[in-house]
Amino acid sequence: MNPTEKELIEGCLKRDRKAQYAFYKLYFSYLFSICLRYTHDRDEAMSIVNLSFARIMLNLNKYDRDQPLKYWVRRVTVNCIIDEFRKNKLYSEHIDQGIELNANAYTASADFEQFGNNLSEIVQSQLSKLSPVTRSVFNLHAVDGYKHREIAEMLQISEGTSAWHLSLARKTIQDFLSSENKHIENGRATA
Repeated sequence: MNPTEKELIEGCLKRDRKAQYAFYKLYFSYLFSICLRYTHDRDEAMSIVNLSFARIMLNLNKYDRDQPLKYWVRRVTVNCIIDEFRKNKLYSEHIDQGIELNANAYTASADFEQFGNNLSEIVQSQLSKLSPVTRSVFNLHAVDGYKHREIAEMLQISEGTSAWHLSLARKTIQDFLSSENKHIENGRATA
């Protein structure tokens, strides 16, 4: 029988290693998927997941039990991602630089259904080519639902800069999808 969420929290607060491991197993894939959205490297994502779990365990006593645990765990993880992002200062190099994308990086087949089935992977592939700040702004706004004011605070940029990065990410994805759609239509017209 799996321990309930309340038992897991109590065990983790008592520094019970078995409870901490059960907690880790329960939330690992969820947090890893969040970290992968913000990074393009599995090792970096794994590092942030582990750092997040450490922060979760150290701050579990601050968790408001009236709120869903999954939401709180996600929030701690996103904050950890943002802290790492700031610490590495990767975004400062890319804030005002233009992004050059290779539209030929994805060689789509003429089969539109296959393209549609791979859409999520295609979007993630295009996002991984963006600067870290643009990718983070897109994920924070479009996926996690943060407002530009909150994003600006987290990334220490202006709200206008946040909106610009979101616009750039959307335009990049739209342009790529448009070019792929034309490629597919041209392939069908010549067939």
